[in-house]
Formats: sequence, C-alpha cells, structure tokens
Amino acid sequence: MTMNAPADRLHVLRERLHELGATAVPWEDVSHRVQQLRHMPPEAWATAGLAVDGYIAAAEDAWPVEITDALQRLGWADRWDPRALRFLVTPIDGAAAAGFRNSVKGTVFEQMVEDRAEEGLLDLPEGADGLELAKSLNQPGWDAELLRDDEVVGVVQMKATGSLDYLMEHVERYPDVEHVIATSEVAAAAQAKGMDVIDGGVRNDDLTAMLTEAGESLDAGSLVHEWIPVTGLSLVVLRAVRAHGDGASFDQLKDILAEEGITLVAAHAAGLVIETTTGLVGLRLVTSLGVRLGRRRYLVQQKAREELQRQRSLTAVLAERARACGAAS
Repeated sequence: MTMNAPADRLHVLRERLHELGATAVPWEDVSHRVQQLRHMPPEAWATAGLAVDGYIAAAEDAWPVEITDALQRLGWADRWDPRALRFLVTPIDGAAAAGFRNSVKGTVFEQMVEDRAEEGLLDLPEGADGLELAKSLNQPGWDAELLRDDEVVGVVQMKATGSLDYLMEHVERYPDVEHVIATSEVAAAAQAKGMDVIDGGVRNDDLTAMLTEAGESLDAGSLVHEWIPVTGLSLVVLRAVRAHGDGASFDQLKDILAEEGITLVAAHAAGLVIETTTGLVGLRLVTSLGVRLGRRRYLVQQKAREELQRQRSLTAVLAERARACGAAS
C-alpha cells in the first residue's frame, strides 16, 4: 500500500505511537512551549516577589547607625534590638513605640550634634573647636562641655524638641547655662525672638521621622512582613488566576498555590531564622533566595529524571520491536 498523502502518513505515525504506549503532543502545545521559552517563567515572578519581601524585612531590621549608637550609649542595645526573638512573637503597641522615640530622641540628637562639631560644621561659642558629651546621662543643666585645644571653656545644653516653650522652660530653670543647641526649627523660632540659640543642623521633623520609622519596624504590621512573604504570595495568586483564565484545572491551580506558597513561606522563614541566629541582616535575603532557588532546582531535576526515565522506557520498547523485527526477517 502506497501512501502519498501527508494525512495517511500522519495516521500511520499515530497508530505506531499508540502501539508503543506513547502520547502524541498536539502542535498547539509545542508552539506554546516554544513561546514560553521567550518569556520569563512564571516561577521567576514569585522569586522576585520573595526578594522584595526579604529586602523589606531586612531593611526594617537595619536601623540607622545614629540610633544604634545612641542605644549603645544608653545601655539599651539588647532591650531594643530589632532582631531580638521577642519582637518576632510580641510586637509593640503605639504607646511603647512613642515611649521608645521619646526616650532615645535626645541621645540621638546629642550624638549627631557631636559628630557635626567634630566635622567642623557648627559655629561653637567661646571660641570652642569641639565638644564632649557629659559622662553622666543624668547631668543636670548641661549635656556637653565646650573644648578649645582640648581644654574646657564652657558647657552647653542640647534640646531635641519642636517646642519653643519647652526650650524657654530650660532657659528659665538654668539661667547660668548660657549656651543652648537646639533643632533647626526651634533654633530659628528662638532667634526670631532675639534668643541666642545655636542651630544644631538637625531638623526635628527628620529626627522624629527616623525614630518613628524605627519604632514602626517593631509593630504588628512589621511582624506580618517578618513571617509572611506578602509580595511573593500575591504574585503566586496572580499566577493562579492567569492559569485559571488559560483553562487550568482545579487540581493544577491547587498544586500551584500549595507548592509555591509552601516554598515561599519556608524560604522566607529560613532567612528570618538565619538573621535572628547570626544577627547579620544581609544574610536574610541571601538565605531566602538560596532556599527558593535550591527548591526550584530540585523540582526541575526531578522532572528531568522522570522525563529521562520515560524516554528510556520508550527507547527500550523501540529496541525490543527492532529485535523482534530482525528475528522475524
């Protein structure tokens, strides 16, 4: 029987595939797979989302050095460590965050002013070329000594406040302390009233915002980011929605949500554990992505092994048929 028509040849090929137990792949599927090779795989979006989640969580735990130095001076480094395990279980409320901000604000301001003085960015009174913070945190009346050639030539009080009235209360209470350094806003308001107040070069609004952001990294909202990769999971849900639109079955959608969701949560948690254990914020993102990519590599290799086994089985059947044909001839 001679077969010239392509349709006849295709029919014979399908019959042979059926005899071998193989399944013909529709051309539409082949075309779709080729097109997928030209685009970012769906899993990559979830990985990118996980990276965003890890970066946000790590950034919240990486407080500015101005705050950490102030906590060291106050002896509160362990008490207010954003990587401490207790904050991963019990977040702070608004009152506690405000208490943290108010307790640390003055010390942060004092150290920032000291740094600016060392850099020569402040015009100090009494011809001073530097200043040194008081040894005692409870020094009454003044916060730093003015130095000229390492000799004490006076003292100065520092006020990290946005209230001119609060500053005036200090002036009335300690009339012997002639020099006061305040935040930029209050210094400008005081100078407008003819008061001799030195601008510390630090805005009260900026100082408050920095401390507020640090306090918020310990609240319930931050706790969610610590444990749950919100961005990554959202992209997984979006992927499932698109797959449903493309005709994916319920079981396929369930597999996507379960596999990707569990992997993302586990990877995010692994990064959190490493950060908490080592105290190194930078290792968090590296660990999370390492676990995620390692899991993806394992799944790809597993699928590759399964496909290779299928091909080997098919090759064995073909080889057996070839031997049978040879024996028959």
